[in-house]
Amino acid sequence: MFHIADNKEIGSYLDKLIIQKYTYYSHFCRSYLEADGKTADNVEVRNMSRRLSGIIHGHKTIQLYDLPIFTKLLDVTCEDILSAGKKALPVTNRLTNYMIAASKDATLWEQYMHTDESLILNYDEYGKNILDYIIKFKNYDLFRYLIDHHYIWLVDEACDNFARKNGGFSFAPGTSIKRRDLYTQEFLHVEFRDFHEDDHSRHTFSARVAETGFDNMINDVVKNDSYRRNSIILAIENDDIDMLTRLRAREVLLLHQANYYVNTFLDEQPYDKAMLEHIANASWQVLDYFTEEFEVPDAFGNNNPFMFPYIEILIQLLAKKNIDYLETVITRAIKHNENAYDKLKELLDKSIDFLGDSYPQLELTKDINLREKLMRDAAQNLSIKTVSNSSKQSIKNVSNSSKQSLIEWHIVSFRMIYRNPYDGIVTNIIRTDCETSSPRITKLLNELNASYERICAIKPQSTEK
Repeated sequence: MFHIADNKEIGSYLDKLIIQKYTYYSHFCRSYLEADGKTADNVEVRNMSRRLSGIIHGHKTIQLYDLPIFTKLLDVTCEDILSAGKKALPVTNRLTNYMIAASKDATLWEQYMHTDESLILNYDEYGKNILDYIIKFKNYDLFRYLIDHHYIWLVDEACDNFARKNGGFSFAPGTSIKRRDLYTQEFLHVEFRDFHEDDHSRHTFSARVAETGFDNMINDVVKNDSYRRNSIILAIENDDIDMLTRLRAREVLLLHQANYYVNTFLDEQPYDKAMLEHIANASWQVLDYFTEEFEVPDAFGNNNPFMFPYIEILIQLLAKKNIDYLETVITRAIKHNENAYDKLKELLDKSIDFLGDSYPQLELTKDINLREKLMRDAAQNLSIKTVSNSSKQSIKNVSNSSKQSLIEWHIVSFRMIYRNPYDGIVTNIIRTDCETSSPRITKLLNELNASYERICAIKPQSTEK
């Protein structure tokens, strides 16, 4: 039982709620008319505004038919309104990220996407966002709905070169949902002293402080690639090659940072054991996707060939779980290494020829000292490195190490600097410590490691006779 407030108290309470949520009365009136199934044109909005003004100022009583729409638009109960906020009862049908992520109702999803508060952008009291709950409930239909309707994206599908877009430091996630600036503070005044001025004059500037909406969530997605990796797991479970392609599932950011102009690899990449386990147990179509060679453009527009960075671990898992497909994977890895060797050998040999042209008064094939010098000059631009999750070290150091990290990428890089335009290569090369009882697979594994060692031992030779 509660006391019904008078018209002025109810009007004052509604005024506070409407301004807090809608900022302008006209915005609320337009939403009211739309919720009531009426045309929200200027005439109807003016008529509704006049009636609302009477309610707010206590001149008119809120009608029974108003209550369902007012409670829905203002997220309050009838008791809240009639008691002017003095009798607050919980709203049991309030939509939340948790409820939506557990729902299979596409109509409810669409309604949730278009709430005035942009609820999907919010974190809840547990610090969880909509993606956290989608992953928790494995609601792949909702995930595809959000991606297909471009409400959110974990990878900017319109971008064809992340190295140019942002240096290869993120896949540029984002959202098309916009939050209204409901909680904007007027101005934040900051005073600072400019010490470059002789008079040490003081200056002030004003900055408007507003809600950033999805920014916090996007920042989390940028910093934590686990959202993309967990979404990849969902796509693997649903055998969705199209979504794997859109998520760039076999790529990591290091590949977008790599180029043969600057031989540095900045980010250590995490090893997602769960994702690798899912790939190893996936269909042949999914395995085909992850074990094919693919190209990644660098900041200079070169398309660099790579294989899945964790393919060495995948080979070990397949040896235990899916031996039938293992031969295909190893054969592809051998072919990738052989292609890398052929390209590298071609570039090294051409480099000596280009360098030899710089000494026209000498015969390259007769001057042994000069030839050795040219070989050294060419080879100094060759780099073969191991990049691991714990250290980055020379391949020579790794080969003498008795204990290697589980996660290692072997990167070969070479640039011809004596021609214009420049030419070069950067790619990963594959080796494995995998062991199996199958003679056929063991032979292929030995071929794979031999192709790797052949690259490590490569030396330039002149092609001129």
